[in-house]
Amino acid sequence: MLLGVVYLALTTWCYLAPTLNIPVWKPYLSVSATIILALAALNRHPYRAELIRLLAGVWIMAAPIVVGFAHVAPALRGYLAVGGAIAALSVWRLFRSSVRGIDTTGSAVLSADANRS
Repeated sequence: MLLGVVYLALTTWCYLAPTLNIPVWKPYLSVSATIILALAALNRHPYRAELIRLLAGVWIMAAPIVVGFAHVAPALRGYLAVGGAIAALSVWRLFRSSVRGIDTTGSAVLSADANRS
């Protein structure tokens, strides 16, 4: 996910150059929110981490429309591809964990930490 964020940052600044008359705050807002969600997904609880990844994927797909640079086709395609991949992988992992009956509360992680001390 973090590699996807780096790719989006590079894509955003390459295609949203000052020659396109796009205010500088739009790419900064988009990439900053994506980075914050990517870092929030580094969570100890697997279920919460997948939900945050799903939220990040949805944000990445919606960011060009919400922030207002959807008319730049290469940036839009990059955001849709990366966001769609992250969201699809998150949905697949959430579905797989619910079908297998994997503990989604994170209590297994907490009990394992308690046994170490």
